[in-house]
Amino acid sequence: MRRVAIYRALEIHLGLASFFTFGDCRLGVVFLARLDGILSIGIGFARRAPCRVAAIRSSDSFLLYRSSDSFDMARNFAFADEAGDFTFARGANISRYFIVCTVTMTSCDVAHDLLALRRELLWKQAPVRDYFHATEDKQVVRDAVFEALTGHKFEVQATIMEKAKAQAHIRASKHRFYQYGWLYHFRHALVPHVKDEHEYLFTTASIGTRKGQAVFTNAINDVVQQHLKRENWRTSFGPCSNDPCLQVADYCTWAIQRKWERGDTKSYDLIKDRVNYEYDLWARGRTLFY
Repeated sequence: MRRVAIYRALEIHLGLASFFTFGDCRLGVVFLARLDGILSIGIGFARRAPCRVAAIRSSDSFLLYRSSDSFDMARNFAFADEAGDFTFARGANISRYFIVCTVTMTSCDVAHDLLALRRELLWKQAPVRDYFHATEDKQVVRDAVFEALTGHKFEVQATIMEKAKAQAHIRASKHRFYQYGWLYHFRHALVPHVKDEHEYLFTTASIGTRKGQAVFTNAINDVVQQHLKRENWRTSFGPCSNDPCLQVADYCTWAIQRKWERGDTKSYDLIKDRVNYEYDLWARGRTLFY
């Protein structure tokens, strides 16, 4: 986290600073208690700029502060997952829908709680796997995970794609279909909430091939670059086991899939107050292509 470093003159015994942001500028107010007991107030004004050295003039002191890179910039996190398969046919064990989902948050504190929960469940000799994965976890584990999630702030966005309604050119290949879903999702579920003064880290579980990772990154790039500077966002790939926040996305995606595929809302009802976007992409379509 970038910090503002305040260098005090020798006569200052204590300095308390408050900063207020206005657009790309920041106002600093510094309360100074000198060794001789005199209280003075310093006020400084600076733009968000890298490696800038500016001055704060107090009533009778001259202070320097340095913003080593820039002022604090809010960082946001989006953890992505999907549910369903790429088989465009009807049959047993073939999904009706393909669902792309993101969980967004400004703090990843939930990760610490999930790690602590896993240790507690291990102590109780519950049937815990190497990491939380909703599809394979036992119900007693799912109940504990959903209970832990309710104590944290995050939002969920989901785009629902009924595969049989996808036209031939959209389902011409797995990657084409995948890209179409993520392009639409980023454009309509995430972009309305993007702020150009924030940073964003988009993380998804490892996609099987480099081509799959490129498709995901390009889908973000095609949409987000229109709204954010390239240096303000990153993409990251890793196994779901590496990041508990990806496991949050897995659980939320699973709950939404259960609702759409089976009409089972038990788990969905536990997170529905966090769902701020849930869109059936081809709801108005009437033609089924298989």
